[in-house]
Amino acid sequence: AIDKVDYSLLPDGRIRLTNNNESDINGLTMVVKAKAVTVNSLIPNQKTVDNGIIFWFDIGAGDSKIIRIVE
Repeated sequence: AIDKVDYSLLPDGRIRLTNNNESDINGLTMVVKAKAVTVNSLIPNQKTVDNGIIFWFDIGAGDSKIIRIVE
């Protein structure tokens, strides 16, 4: 399913992630080296490890999410 997930960098540094699948993706997991992260302006489920954050969220079929990373 992740083969059909695209991302684009927005001019303000945020990331738009789009699920081009015909089905939802549950528990999509990402890792970032950051102090904080939001998905659609909400704090996602996450776990802090060393200097990074492992976070996960659901994304519906055809939906997009906006990810903001605070370094």
